[in-house]
Formats: sequence, C-alpha cells, structure tokens
Amino acid sequence: MSRIIGAIYFAAFLPLLASGQGTQDSWDNLRALHVGEKIQVVDQKLRSYVGTFVGVTEEAISFQVGRDQVTIQRPDLLRVSSRERTRRGRNALIGLAVGAAAGAAIGGA
Repeated sequence: MSRIIGAIYFAAFLPLLASGQGTQDSWDNLRALHVGEKIQVVDQKLRSYVGTFVGVTEEAISFQVGRDQVTIQRPDLLRVSSRERTRRGRNALIGLAVGAAAGAAIGGA
C-alpha cells in the first residue's frame, strides 16, 4: 500500500521537478542549433517569425527571414523551436509494430 501512495506522490510532483530548468540552461540549448536550420521564433509581443538560423550570442539570436537578417535580443525572446522535419509518424509505426509483436507473443503463450 505504501508503494502505491509513494507512486502517486511521485507522479504528482514530477511536473514540479521537471520544470526546474533555468533560463541559462534554456539559452544554452540554442547552441545545439546548426547554421542553416529552419527555426520558428516568437518574441514577447507574440510576433512569430519563420526563418533560417544564423547564430546565437549571449545577448541575442540571429536568423534570416527571406532576404532580411533579423536579430532579437534575449529579453525580447519568448520561444525558439526547430522547424526541421520530425519523424513522429515513423516512430509511431515502430511503436505500433513492437506493441503488436509483444501482444502476439503474450497472446500466443
């Protein structure tokens, strides 16, 4: 019984533990972007830009929108997300196949 209560507490407090990432860590994640990668940038005024990543410094991020190079200062930035093609569909099919194989193996036994 105490294991169940412990699991419930863990599940309840997990989001609080996961949200502990600081702003410096988030800014450092931008260094994983590659020059030329498609990104979407949203500023504090909720204006959205889709462009090509150029570079990042401690103060700002730069990206190309059409022929214009845009630089947004760190305090004015709300969110940056990669627009590169995801593999969600492929991963879902792999999960489906593994689940079906496991179900067939358990059902056959």
